[in-house]
Amino acid sequence: MEHSDILRRLAIHDPGVLSVAFTRDPAETPLSQRDAALVRFAATVATGASSASFSATVDEAISAQLTVPELADALLAITPTVGLPRAVSAAQHLLVALDPDDDLGAPADA
Repeated sequence: MEHSDILRRLAIHDPGVLSVAFTRDPAETPLSQRDAALVRFAATVATGASSASFSATVDEAISAQLTVPELADALLAITPTVGLPRAVSAAQHLLVALDPDDDLGAPADA
């Protein structure tokens, strides 16, 4: 499907376009695997996703060769848009996703 068709279908709220998102071959997109993983990481932060979703997204990002400093910078870059409370929550999720046995992701008063 052409990008213009995807945009048109999204613009009219066509739910059928979701099938493209779930079945599209990653090689058919102009985004690299790293870029796509970074976008999904940012979307996970922006939507306030669950811990399980966050862990899966972080695993995908690390597998795509994104580094922890890149993820931290991405989080910092989107903080003005998503808000500080969401960024704080995401930072805690990120720490836990990177090392589930480390309590760095726990609130300071825990």
